[in-house]
Amino acid sequence: MKIKTYILFLFFFFSFFNIYAFSSFELRVPLNHNNLSEGYSFIQYQIVSDFDPSIETILIYSDPIDDYFPEVDWSEILRGKFNVVKIIGRHNFDSFFKNVSKAGEINWSRSYMIFNQYQIAMDIETVRATLMKENKVSFITGSSSATAIFQYLSMFPEKVKSVICINPLLFDLQKNLSFKKFEIDDPLFYKNTSPESLFKFGYYANFIEKNINAEEKNNFYHQSLFTFNSYSYLFFNKQITNERSRSLALKVRFFEHTYNLQENKTMPEEGKNSLYSWMYIESRPLWLSHSQIPFSVVGVFYDKGEIYSGKILIIGSAQNWLIHPKSFEALAEFYPTSTLFMVNDGHAMLAVKEGSLLQNFVFAYLLDDQKMKISSFTALRKEGLIFQNQYSSDKIPER
Repeated sequence: MKIKTYILFLFFFFSFFNIYAFSSFELRVPLNHNNLSEGYSFIQYQIVSDFDPSIETILIYSDPIDDYFPEVDWSEILRGKFNVVKIIGRHNFDSFFKNVSKAGEINWSRSYMIFNQYQIAMDIETVRATLMKENKVSFITGSSSATAIFQYLSMFPEKVKSVICINPLLFDLQKNLSFKKFEIDDPLFYKNTSPESLFKFGYYANFIEKNINAEEKNNFYHQSLFTFNSYSYLFFNKQITNERSRSLALKVRFFEHTYNLQENKTMPEEGKNSLYSWMYIESRPLWLSHSQIPFSVVGVFYDKGEIYSGKILIIGSAQNWLIHPKSFEALAEFYPTSTLFMVNDGHAMLAVKEGSLLQNFVFAYLLDDQKMKISSFTALRKEGLIFQNQYSSDKIPER
């Protein structure tokens, strides 16, 4: 356990401190893309290395939830072979916060209007149009940020060449298709751990379900949570929730996710313990505002997947505690040109990332290099990380 934890720590350490050249640019965007008279502010985008218009451009966007967790630095992996553009979204800039706060009071419905996934998708299109004119872009996305990218894809399918999507948190698919949420039926499990820690635990958990009785399973979960809490300081060394725009945008993202989880779209009950409790607690001000004066909530139009002609590679985890794995199968059904590739891992994909297995697999797919694809596929299979069922491909994905 100690050796394993040390290896994971080194992985995250070096992913934080890779150094490479990039250029930052400010970009003026409307506060509200639906009403330009409300004014403008600035976001940023970063171009890694030199921009070469003759090669493929990949956009990367990280939302305030994904900012909270250490992630793969795709810029370091892809630079040189692709134009890599990182979008530094509106949640990073306090100028947006100032437009929803007056005399110390936050207007929560306006907060939603400023930070919702539609506004993010429109910001992404502003970046794409500025750089690419009418040319297409590709995306690498996953987890919480995937919602904004699929929002963008439903609005601008003709602007997207391809998407690589890793464990998207598309809770509306889970709820609409009645896939069961992961729950632990033991009140003691939730007693001495904060809702924030429980969410993190669910994010990183990757245990394969064992055929054991309920008591043994609960003991296993308790021991696993204790071990996680003992080592979690290695994974979380940055605080973002005290920064005003980030804090506000985080609550909006949690509201969007919990809204997609709720059956009747009414304010959730207080005191119900689950891995999602942190999202419900943080988004409560928006739920209160919505219950008093309902405001329109943006959704993704998956039905438009039929008109998208580009490629989508969906990489999903079979041991995902945050979202039901069958949600990935449902997503693939909406996009006829998609390929679903499932792995034996949890939401954070710690096992697949170790030894750069995931990174090599994605890189080989993007290059469409057959020799590299065979090598990376063989490495995943050797470690027993390829999950096979009737929906998931057990072949090397074609681009």
